[in-house]
Amino acid sequence: MGGVKKARCNYCNSALVANGTSTLRTHKDNCLAKIARGDLVVELPSSFEGQVHTLGSWQFNQTDARRALAEMIILDELPFRYVEHEGFKRFMSRVCPMFVLPSRQTVREDCIKVFFENRDMLKDYFKAKCLGMVSLTTDCWTSLSNLNYMCVTAHFIGRDWKLYKKI
Repeated sequence: MGGVKKARCNYCNSALVANGTSTLRTHKDNCLAKIARGDLVVELPSSFEGQVHTLGSWQFNQTDARRALAEMIILDELPFRYVEHEGFKRFMSRVCPMFVLPSRQTVREDCIKVFFENRDMLKDYFKAKCLGMVSLTTDCWTSLSNLNYMCVTAHFIGRDWKLYKKI
């Protein structure tokens, strides 16, 4: 940079003058000590569906992790007892050892809580966008693997007089 050799720290993302290895080694040791004390949070790259995101400052949060677990159970249509499977326990102990796995009853309660929160958000959405009437239609079918499905679609006229649908 500007004719001066610089290095970028993988932990704190600081730009350092690279005169030799002792400065870089000292900085690395200091960063690792700060991480161990909890004074510095490492920036972690993350990818989801092909997009790369940087998480910035990240700290473990048990509540957020439980919410994400409940959403996973709902989205992937997994049984509540999935958290009691040995493979899942082993995987989570390696990925995030700080995460305390909840029982299947707690996962059930978390999923119900997510349902009520989403229901309330949908009610607020209809109050804000809808003129008053909502038409509900359902479609039921059975897959080739004999699984039953039902889709509920809400059609309504918005305040801008356009037709909207929400599945």
